[in-house]
Amino acid sequence: MKRIIQTLLLTLFLTSCQNSEKKKIENSSSTEKLLFDIEGDYSFSDTLSKCDLTLVITNEIEYYGYKLKTPTRSLTGKISIEANKEDDTYNVLLNGIEWSEYYGALDENSEPIDQNISLPIGLEGTLDKNEITIQNYGNAMNSFLQLGECDVKYIHLRKQ
Repeated sequence: MKRIIQTLLLTLFLTSCQNSEKKKIENSSSTEKLLFDIEGDYSFSDTLSKCDLTLVITNEIEYYGYKLKTPTRSLTGKISIEANKEDDTYNVLLNGIEWSEYYGALDENSEPIDQNISLPIGLEGTLDKNEITIQNYGNAMNSFLQLGECDVKYIHLRKQ
């Protein structure tokens, strides 16, 4: 009987250790889980536009960080990453960047439906292997401008 109790306690102990290790791995932001390497230097390369952007993504062990440089600003912060395994891409959010304009949904006269909308924070885009694509501005039904420094609808930042 004593041996059975010892075996049960040992099994319970080992099981609890396994679960706590599993939680740590699931909650970490380690690079092992990524579909592809996202670190590196990204830049916009369209000579017809006045959009002069560079983005550096780094692995800071606990999180991924960014440095975004525009002609008027130099911004740093953390990146939130969500994998989209269906098409092997990531949804990325450069945290802490206030949008240039946001009017939200517009009525038939192109007027904002809600007059008390605050500017969203966080630059949103999609990362596909070697390119980050950001929809910079909206349309006649949903008016926004994420980066006022750029005059293009889609910002394509290519990894160098």
